[in-house]
Amino acid sequence: MSEATGDKIEISKAISNLSDLIACKGVSDSGEGIQESVQFLKQFLRSHLNAEVTIVKAENDGNPIILATVKGIKKDAIMFYGHYDVMDPGDLNKWDSDPFKLTRRNGKLYARGAGDNRGQLMASIQGVEQYLNSIEGMPPQTIMFFIEGEEEQGSRNLFATVAKHTDKLKLES
Repeated sequence: MSEATGDKIEISKAISNLSDLIACKGVSDSGEGIQESVQFLKQFLRSHLNAEVTIVKAENDGNPIILATVKGIKKDAIMFYGHYDVMDPGDLNKWDSDPFKLTRRNGKLYARGAGDNRGQLMASIQGVEQYLNSIEGMPPQTIMFFIEGEEEQGSRNLFATVAKHTDKLKLES
């Protein structure tokens, strides 16, 4: 198998993974698909990064926050921020395709959340996965993901939740 073929397989796999997340919906204001999105990401982070994953219940019955940690050799950490929620797609008749089915048109990918923020989130996770697969043993620094579920609603419970759960964000000494 040529290197180019291998790259195509990896890109195809990455697109498939994004498609699976898109299909979970995760509409912030209605709650539709929020739990499915959380469970998908929890399982994905565990199976692809061997991460320790904690689901933090947001204050005021808000959407959960996902904290994932890949232990490193040093105590310091690199943290990636993202969000799994999306805006309501609105009038479905105004869409050229199902907003929750990743669709390729003219060499571009379309779906609700493909650019903000699910595409970037999955690219970050899968980039870390590729990095971890390229090294032997633990990474030099701890790698963390902080993924919230209310960004599309102004992160209305983020500050109260972080204030209450700062212990979960601290690195072990």
